[in-house]
Amino acid sequence: MRFVSPVLLAGLVVVACSASAASDDDLVEYREDAMHVLGGHMGSIGAIVKGKVPFTDDLATHARGLAAQSKLVKGAFKDKAMNGDSEAKSDIWENWDDFAAKADDLESAAAEFADAAGSGDMSAIRAKVGAVGKACKGCHDDYKED
Repeated sequence: MRFVSPVLLAGLVVVACSASAASDDDLVEYREDAMHVLGGHMGSIGAIVKGKVPFTDDLATHARGLAAQSKLVKGAFKDKAMNGDSEAKSDIWENWDDFAAKADDLESAAAEFADAAGSGDMSAIRAKVGAVGKACKGCHDDYKED
């Protein structure tokens, strides 16, 4: 039988307690960073799909990154955290089920886009990236300050 070191156990308790005691500023910063990653992938994807840059070989990588990052949206907003920098509306937490459904829509659209991006079929790619854009817009329209 293996025993956990008391020092290791104490360290884990400290980490768990500090994670649960995150400040609103820290939560908002995490959330903003997570959303910037999504935006970065979308910006790069848009430039590739529109032919502005020649990095078509990178499209599938950005699509997979977008799909992976979209899985973090609900968790990033789970705890209500607001500060002067936050662009999130309090409606997110007042209408959590709707927000969560829209986050699920983004996750599904991003996964479908990643599949299409791997195929190399530009008409399918454009259609699926359009669906991702609509999913982003649907959430931003209702839950992000202008």
